[in-house]
Amino acid sequence: MERGRVPQRWMRKLQGMSPAEQERFLENNQRFRNLPPARQAEIRARLKQWNSLTPEQKQTLIRRTRILERMSPDERREIRQVILPEWRQLPPDRRQVVREKLRQLQGLDDSEREKRLKDPAFEKGLSPKERNLIAQLSKLKVGPGAGNN
Repeated sequence: MERGRVPQRWMRKLQGMSPAEQERFLENNQRFRNLPPARQAEIRARLKQWNSLTPEQKQTLIRRTRILERMSPDERREIRQVILPEWRQLPPDRRQVVREKLRQLQGLDDSEREKRLKDPAFEKGLSPKERNLIAQLSKLKVGPGAGNN
């Protein structure tokens, strides 16, 4: 299990449960009970965070998880090690610009997308880093068009 993450199989099961049902599941799960107390607390904290989300936020996270599951290990590694750190460095207003550009690429086939990405009008106002981020996210089918806001 990756630190701080609920195992995918558990999360799928727990997502549809009430907080009381989740707690019963964890109390009755031998693997969970065998975890160190700190790890158990991390998992409980993740569930508490999940339970505090709106239905829309939950759906967004479910879509993001499904997108990641369809990726190859190399693509997931690229997302975690390259793209996500770059995304986090963007100020919120620039993230919104990138999201809007990704929406504009939604529904385009690969050829149309490549053409749009090279269009000076599309690139206007974007930094080289933002252009690269948009190209990477659109190539991986990650972003608003893929249900990832």
